[in-house]
Amino acid sequence: MSAVGALDNNARLFHSLRADKLVMNQDRISHLQAAALAADGVTPTGVNVTLRARHFVVAASAIGSPGLLLRSYIPDPHQRIGKGSFIHPVNATVAQMPQQVDPFYGAPQSVYSDEFNFRNGFGEHHHVRNLSIHDASIFPTGTVDQP
Repeated sequence: MSAVGALDNNARLFHSLRADKLVMNQDRISHLQAAALAADGVTPTGVNVTLRARHFVVAASAIGSPGLLLRSYIPDPHQRIGKGSFIHPVNATVAQMPQQVDPFYGAPQSVYSDEFNFRNGFGEHHHVRNLSIHDASIFPTGTVDQP
């Protein structure tokens, strides 16, 4: 079910909060401790919020989800939390080229390394990848007039 479908079925969506810790009571999550954020979406306001629900969904990215689970000391009998992180840093280099560059032909415009996958057996998944060509599609091909 999508987020919109969930909202259509009486789910509630809270925003401008930083999820700090899931708190367990026996074998269930009883509540989430969160901090309210200012309008910039970064600065804590000093207001702490407690959310209680029958179900919690952790969907905080490849870094945020294991971070929240580790901060919460969620039981992890096989020590798997955070071990399969796939980091996808995105950066861009922009240049004016003397000839037209068509990123859809020729050598791939992105590179990845599986060197660290399964290095020490099952569970050591570290996939390193650089920028893919998505950003190139927003730049027009051809020449750029200089002032």
